[in-house]
Amino acid sequence: MEDIGFQSEEVLNELLQMAKLFDPTAYRRPWKYKPNKNIPAADLYYGSSKKPDVRDRSEITVAKKTIYWWIGIRSPLFLSYKRQVIDRKDDAWRKHENEEHRIVFTSMEDVRDFVKDCMESSPEETSSQFDVKENNSVTKELDVSKNTILYGPPGTGKTYHTVIYAVAICEEKSIDDVENEDYGDVLKRFNEYKSDGRIAFTTFHQSYGYEEFIEGIKPITDEETGTISYEIIDGVFKEFCEKAELPLDEEINHNADVFIVRLNLKGNGKDDLKKECFRDGEIRFDWPEDGSDRWMRWFSAMKPGDYVLSYYDKARNIDGIGVVLDEEPFYDQSKMSFRWTRKVNWLVKDRIIDILAANNGKYISKSHVGRVPNMKLSSLLELAGEKGTHDISVFENAWEKLIKAAEDNGNKYTFTRRSGSPLEANYMGDDKFRVEWSGGTYNDLAKSAIMNQWTDTSIKREDLPKGGTLWLYDAYRAVLDEMQRYGLLPYSVKKDEPCVFVIDEINRGNISKIFGELITLIEDTKRAGGEEEMSATLPYSHQTFSIPSKVYILGTMNTADRSIALMDTALRRRFSFEEMMPDEEILKDIVIEAEGISLNIGKMLLAINRRVEFLYDREHTLGHAYFLTLRSEPTLEKLAAIFKNKVIPLLQEYFYEDYEKIRMILGDDGKEEAYQFIKKISIRPTDVFKGRSYDMDESYVYRINDDAFGKIASYVELI
Repeated sequence: MEDIGFQSEEVLNELLQMAKLFDPTAYRRPWKYKPNKNIPAADLYYGSSKKPDVRDRSEITVAKKTIYWWIGIRSPLFLSYKRQVIDRKDDAWRKHENEEHRIVFTSMEDVRDFVKDCMESSPEETSSQFDVKENNSVTKELDVSKNTILYGPPGTGKTYHTVIYAVAICEEKSIDDVENEDYGDVLKRFNEYKSDGRIAFTTFHQSYGYEEFIEGIKPITDEETGTISYEIIDGVFKEFCEKAELPLDEEINHNADVFIVRLNLKGNGKDDLKKECFRDGEIRFDWPEDGSDRWMRWFSAMKPGDYVLSYYDKARNIDGIGVVLDEEPFYDQSKMSFRWTRKVNWLVKDRIIDILAANNGKYISKSHVGRVPNMKLSSLLELAGEKGTHDISVFENAWEKLIKAAEDNGNKYTFTRRSGSPLEANYMGDDKFRVEWSGGTYNDLAKSAIMNQWTDTSIKREDLPKGGTLWLYDAYRAVLDEMQRYGLLPYSVKKDEPCVFVIDEINRGNISKIFGELITLIEDTKRAGGEEEMSATLPYSHQTFSIPSKVYILGTMNTADRSIALMDTALRRRFSFEEMMPDEEILKDIVIEAEGISLNIGKMLLAINRRVEFLYDREHTLGHAYFLTLRSEPTLEKLAAIFKNKVIPLLQEYFYEDYEKIRMILGDDGKEEAYQFIKKISIRPTDVFKGRSYDMDESYVYRINDDAFGKIASYVELI
């Protein structure tokens, strides 16, 4: 029998790697079971006060709960098991005495097989086995690098494939699976993800700079005064990264600005005006009716969906977070004073929050109203609780505080249902409240059931039948509402959906100038949550910025414009390159019939590219994409248009002023003149000059033969 050797550091490291498979971001080595020199490592896996004899162990009995704790307290399997035990109202959760919930390991191989089986369980099997409704998923390793460049000659489908790659990344599928789907359906999904903010697209060019990509300063002219002020604006990539950190909620305005308003007339804290504003869902100021106050410009600049913070004190504390509802301010004549009004939905009120850290270490203005330019929307929503949480410990902490409050009140607590009616309950211990009725009947409000309602966001009140089920739903919700006083946030399934930022023609811009200090941050290990997480202080806003791990950068590069060897070394080191060369096989089934002659387009392109590669290099071959339209319209007229508008101009660019090579590539030097795309015409000096005879050799000029494009023999003899 193999000695399991739970005391060996190698085994502990292997279990650590297993844990990372389940939840790479949430995993922490359990504090309760930290091994040290004085505690036998076998105790790690018993989770019991009764210590086994570690000298003689041919097999080790392990409570499921303990191994789930090890592989991650936030893993779906752990939560599933925990609920099963609690719902059955047995005490195996605490004492580990129920053999039904134990697993016997006789070797480390058993542990490996157990973890492998868990990983390979389908969502349906897991849900059936543990009777849970959660839709958590194990993090997938995609077959695309976080930073990828598709490179190759023009016309090889690089931009076309960015659609396939981007959708595969967003849906966490393999490239091959998506490539085999109908492209029209894939493109439709691509555009949907783009509308949702999960995909963004930009094109680099010679004048593209850091200001457009990361952040820059923009002059703003005040139309009334004519004065110029300067604002720091986010570039497309920084804006995309910050949106990627927000929850995917249609009600959130991802382009929102943040404003600070001072509603406390006495300077700090709270007074009657602020109470009225919180109560009525407003912000109000006492300015002249004509709106001539200097702060009016910021009051008017607020848009629906923008966020407002209510100033509290010390240039760092707020006590309210709200969302602007109306289009513009209005002068409310019904008010006795403070008539200039904006309608606001207060998400948070009467809760003092220190926002110095969330505001990038910057103090907030004490003025009547103004912008908060350093506040990241993701940080603000986290403060407001809009992002929600998937961390079970948040529930546990709020529950403990609720129980403490009940115990301090003689084990009694009054909850308030949303209808306004009170709900008197007694805390009975064993993690449950009891609502007693006349006649000796009662209903228990168990912690496990309340947690289930908190985590199961699919439950809708209107879908429940009237009667006891609906009463329990309202009672549980009353408890959850009360727990918000103790820090409970709305539950949200952890959203780590990948996002894709597509950069077309990435090599046409000055990479060092555009990326700046972010050239380091794009590395996998340097991203937020990475092993070597790094951030940079941006030069204009002085914000601390890092790139989210779930953001993929997908670029395209035309090798006819610039070779990889000439690219910035730092860029080459940080990107994975996937070559896309012409694929003549795609065209082998396209045949054009005319004048009793057949022309295979695949063979024709192969002949052209072999000659280009011989006379120039493989980076300047012609892509198959130029000819794909012939699949739906295989006519000589269509082929002639492609040669006139695409092929000839491209060859003229490649072989500038060298028409002899172009003729060699097109096979014109071996054709009859009528079928030559480019004619070579001999000119003698006497043909162009008058007067005396010049001592000059004859020369040649080249003319495009338009008639040849309409003859199929011109293309057949090319091969």
